[in-house]
Amino acid sequence: MVATEKRYPRASFRKKLERICSRLDEVSERVVEHVDPLGGKQSPTIAVSSIWVVGSYARGALECGDLDLVMDYSSRDGWVPSDRVITRGFFGTLPLVRYYRGSPGENSSGVAFPDAVLVWSGKGCDWKGALDSIQIDPTAGRAARETDCVPLRGEQLRCYGGEMVEVAELIQRGVLKSEFVSFEGEILEPLRDEEMPESERRQFINLGKKSQELMAPLCRLMKEKEPWGEWSRDSNSEMRCGGAIVRLGRPHLEVSCFEGDATTFQLVLVPHLSARGPNGAWILRRGDNHPDVEALSTRRVFAIFSDGCPDVIHEYDDYWWVRTLDLYETHQEAEEALKNWEPLPDDNMEVDEVRGLEILRLLGVSDTVRIGDNQIALTWIGVRHLDKDRSTLDEVIGALPQCSIRD
Repeated sequence: MVATEKRYPRASFRKKLERICSRLDEVSERVVEHVDPLGGKQSPTIAVSSIWVVGSYARGALECGDLDLVMDYSSRDGWVPSDRVITRGFFGTLPLVRYYRGSPGENSSGVAFPDAVLVWSGKGCDWKGALDSIQIDPTAGRAARETDCVPLRGEQLRCYGGEMVEVAELIQRGVLKSEFVSFEGEILEPLRDEEMPESERRQFINLGKKSQELMAPLCRLMKEKEPWGEWSRDSNSEMRCGGAIVRLGRPHLEVSCFEGDATTFQLVLVPHLSARGPNGAWILRRGDNHPDVEALSTRRVFAIFSDGCPDVIHEYDDYWWVRTLDLYETHQEAEEALKNWEPLPDDNMEVDEVRGLEILRLLGVSDTVRIGDNQIALTWIGVRHLDKDRSTLDEVIGALPQCSIRD
């Protein structure tokens, strides 16, 4: 992320480095108990062989945002816990310290550190001398990184490899588009009763306390970003609102949802609120250079809207409601269909055009769509209702009416 976080005196990090090296002098190999999701309770023996200090501290900066360390370790038993579990077992909890497994050239951060300084390489090594050898440089600061376009800290995201670097590259190439909305001030105020219906509030029931704290800012944010959407919940860490996938807590940075999914317009990553922050929502969408954007640039549809929202037909099918949206090739077809509708007296019905990438926002509010005689299943509910396979985005695009870009 960019250098907007608070920075701290160098001396405070020197004390933490001394504690880490002293602990390793005492014990560099220990049993670390943890529970593996697949293997159950494990007690591997972890051996640490080397520690490098990297980042602004290694370059001699007088103030640092945090302390970045690269740690090389191995497991005697095969099972390897997360970096967080291992470092807590060896060093306890040290705020503002980040650990990456590997070497300066190749490590779990996905970034190479050419300025790394080896400070601990085994019991008896002169780590104090190594720390003293780092020259203070008043002009040194935070180095630019290829992941600076990522607005969240790595600790706020769930990553299993080089996802941050991969997503940063996609943003820089224009394949993805990035936006960060800060959560501060009025957006955090408690929700008023009229801001969110009770049926949607229930989607947040049984979530953890920290996830429930996000209900108010998310409700207000998604009214702007997904004005047609309704809330639903896939799990305790993933929800949907219209064409948006919303991941909470320590959200997984994984963007395959933009590959072939016709119902996903945007991905919203929202870490739990914290004192350190940054607090807010990181929104990812297909960028101008994404192949889907070009494919959709010559597609448009017409739909019937009620009070500014697409008029979705809700049909009860055994155990669930199925949402169906009628789309039309021409404005005239939609107007003819509207004549046969029987709106409520207060409904403001009209026909409107939707084109390009915005079509995906439209598809996100439905399980099936009808275009003429063609019925398309978009979700697993649509699959069961129509008894046909779920359509890929390419198949949906092929079924949409074409137009010239200038139309």
